[in-house]
Amino acid sequence: MNVKKLVTIYILLFFIIPSFEFNDSTAKSTTTLYVGGKGEGNFSKIQDAIDNASDGYTIFVYSGIYYENVVINKSINLIGEDKNNTIIDGCGKQFTIKFVANNILLRNFTIRNSSNGIYIKANNNSIFNCIIEECKNGILLETSDYNVFKRNIIKNIQEKGIFLKHSYYNEISENLIDSKNADGIYCYATIGNKIHKNLVKNANYSIAYLQSSGYISDNFILNGQCGITVAFSYNVSVTNNTIQNMSGFIIYKGRKSPTGTGIMVAHSKYCYINKNRVISANNSGIVAIYSENIKVDNNKISHVVGNISEEEIKQSIGVGIAFIQTNNNEIVGNNISKINSCGIILGYANNNCIKNNVISYVIGGASQYNLTIPFGYGITSLYSSNNEVIGNIISNTIYGIILEYAKENKIKDNEITHMIGNMNMENLINMPMGCGIAVGFSMGNEIIRNSINNTNFCGILATCSYNNKIKNNSVSHITGNFVEYNASVTIGVGMEIASSINNEIVGNNITNVSFYGIYLLRCKNNRLEDNIISNVEGKISADNIIVIKMGCGIKIFRSYRNKIINNTLKNNGKIGLYLTHCFFNIIKDNKFIKKEKGIYFHAFFRNAFLNIWLNNYWDNWKTRLPKPIFGFVFFLPWINFDLMPDSKVFKLYNIKEIMIIAEFAIFPTSEGVSVSKYVKKAIEEIEKLGLKHETGAMSTTIEAKNLDELFEAVKRAYNAIVEMGARRIHIDLRVDHRLDKDATIESKKRAVQ
Repeated sequence: MNVKKLVTIYILLFFIIPSFEFNDSTAKSTTTLYVGGKGEGNFSKIQDAIDNASDGYTIFVYSGIYYENVVINKSINLIGEDKNNTIIDGCGKQFTIKFVANNILLRNFTIRNSSNGIYIKANNNSIFNCIIEECKNGILLETSDYNVFKRNIIKNIQEKGIFLKHSYYNEISENLIDSKNADGIYCYATIGNKIHKNLVKNANYSIAYLQSSGYISDNFILNGQCGITVAFSYNVSVTNNTIQNMSGFIIYKGRKSPTGTGIMVAHSKYCYINKNRVISANNSGIVAIYSENIKVDNNKISHVVGNISEEEIKQSIGVGIAFIQTNNNEIVGNNISKINSCGIILGYANNNCIKNNVISYVIGGASQYNLTIPFGYGITSLYSSNNEVIGNIISNTIYGIILEYAKENKIKDNEITHMIGNMNMENLINMPMGCGIAVGFSMGNEIIRNSINNTNFCGILATCSYNNKIKNNSVSHITGNFVEYNASVTIGVGMEIASSINNEIVGNNITNVSFYGIYLLRCKNNRLEDNIISNVEGKISADNIIVIKMGCGIKIFRSYRNKIINNTLKNNGKIGLYLTHCFFNIIKDNKFIKKEKGIYFHAFFRNAFLNIWLNNYWDNWKTRLPKPIFGFVFFLPWINFDLMPDSKVFKLYNIKEIMIIAEFAIFPTSEGVSVSKYVKKAIEEIEKLGLKHETGAMSTTIEAKNLDELFEAVKRAYNAIVEMGARRIHIDLRVDHRLDKDATIESKKRAVQ
């Protein structure tokens, strides 16, 4: 249901059907007294009627204005003729109506002009269909339990629309609260209150729990400063609320900052934030500060794009979900889009799980003195440890995942695509900034089985970091461009490791990269092992004329004591492995496969000394004699040798592409005879991965480069059918993986023709 329809429903609820009558058991009585009107024996004052009533009486009040401060000290029903015209005016006193007895029903009044429109210090009371206005607080409860407030309109309030203190198990539902520059519903030191299906507009704090527990669900919050606030609280459930247009600013030390926030949790524990919608906020969608065991699950956050503009300086800010100094939490299954600064950020936060979120279009810009700088991060972890970032899908941001000063985090099975942000300075220089995963000043992190593609600048970047494991990632199509003084330059690096120590770069697949597959810069004691690097085709062009054509599988610059072992470098542009100003590196058991056409160096070096080349496979060297490797030392031609080259001819490394051919069928067995819609959805998931496939009458044939790619397709197809509601699923999977020759769907067809 879209937001406009939801607003329309709330308008119907409060304005088109105001005459709704409640069939409430407390309205039943044996005796009725009357106030106002022309009947014989009617009271002129409400208080006089109450004083003459007994428990169980009904007092009916005719339309008119009653200037009174009413104290209800009996269990009665007080009912007005018409809520718009039956008015009780409190004359600016402490209260207009005060409840000091239990089991009171109040209905159909306008209550106005006092510090507290209705003051309650009693239990089991009901207030229905009233208007409360022009008061400091609309309804104030103190040590009052099991009360019900339903379908009331509270407006023009100075401090709080409904204020609960030390009150338990009350229900606040279907009320309209319009409290401009005041708070909407505020609970202090309460337990078990249920706040649901209310419309709260124009409030500072729309709904707030302080030192409380309870339920906040199905509310619509519009045009406030903070939608829902939970502070110093525990066991609070915030579910299925819609929060829109949270804005506002604070000025601190002469600087203006946006404060609009959808949901804020502070100093709280065991809270559940589920299936809420935050649409348009200045500062952030959901924030947790100094809290523990918070679960943020399946929320939708969009258009968090607040800006500050002051004296021609424009600062862009906006965060989808922020956890600051918050531990042992879960951020699962959220959808975050159109955010200026960051989709999800952890700051000084430990032992959190960020899983299966979808983050897109985090492409904010900050402009200062006519300089535009991109500022868009998918997931950021700052000074945070032992967090898990697993199975997230991040697209159309500038940086996918960033770790800074982070320790022992796990970044696994994420899909990152279209990191394509640019930086424009004075409209002259347009530089690529897109990066899949960036690690800075961090240690002991694991970056495993992530898929990164279509990125401008770099797939995985590690700077000033050590003891990190970068394993079994897939990086492809790193093909960014930038323009510098009208010259077009293509640049792209699969993985860059800079000023880093003791990292493991193992088992990664890097393909279709513009400049370098893996780049080690000023590194020590790193291990590059079992990586496959192919199709690194660098280009630099000026005015659409190619002046330099580059492409290097692995480049090592000013680095020493690194191990480059058992990597496969094939079909790269100019150089397989390039060493410059390097010392004491070991290059062993690697496979060098040249391009079919053009000038190509398997390996090249410049000013590189005391490196060990051993037992590498060179596809142009067929003997066990030492293999010469050419380069330069101080501008003089020089030769190094692989003393024991591997002369065996492995067909595995001579073919163009090794493919897995799989026959795949998946369908539910619990959904009747026709399952075509489920099969169609499964095929759509395969198409999203870009895998070549052909669908037949009984199954689909798929081409995949490796088992990880194939199993990812199976997993996505399975998850799609589960989400459609299938209760039992049948899967058939047959795999043919030939290592001795080229294998594709087309080659299979030709073999039987």
